[in-house]
Amino acid sequence: NLMQFELLIMKVAGRSGIVWYSD
Repeated sequence: NLMQFELLIMKVAGRSGIVWYSD
């Protein structure tokens, strides 16, 4: 599911303190 994938990306980005994923 694409939505789940996007959530995963945001999770990883937030965990690394990186904000590179924006809609």
